[in-house]
Amino acid sequence: MDELHINDVKIREASVNDIDKIYLIEKLSFHEQEVYPKNLLNFYLSIAPKTFLVAEVRDKIIGYVIAVIRRGYIGHVVSIAVDPSFRRKGFGKLLMVKIEEVLKVLGCVILRLEVSKTNTAARNLYLNIGFVEAYEVPKYYFNGCDAIIMFKLLSKYRQTLV
Repeated sequence: MDELHINDVKIREASVNDIDKIYLIEKLSFHEQEVYPKNLLNFYLSIAPKTFLVAEVRDKIIGYVIAVIRRGYIGHVVSIAVDPSFRRKGFGKLLMVKIEEVLKVLGCVILRLEVSKTNTAARNLYLNIGFVEAYEVPKYYFNGCDAIIMFKLLSKYRQTLV
């Protein structure tokens, strides 16, 4: 494969046809007990189609991000992953930047996520794009790892959509 550049990536809303590929990335990215089953991925797609995005290169899905909106103004990134062979090339950051843009348009002023305390690469990515570590939740994950809850302020004021 030719050298891949960030400009080669297309970010779009996920579709039902993408679920098998997203599930494979889940399996390659997370501990066995943490993998979202296909029915849960389909559920997220049904309740949050605008905030379930995929990163695609030459018709191949290389990553995804899922977010939901809570209380009408809090964006919650529930999952993000990039195919291991495409990591450390800026695609995770690109997905996060895009989901922030979408959530802002939808009225979110705060972005929240949780990350494993041991996932240094992800924690550093989130810190580098403006997240702050708020608190720790002991034994949050099935494998007993602690989670760090992180937040990012997207806007100082909540805009009311009329």
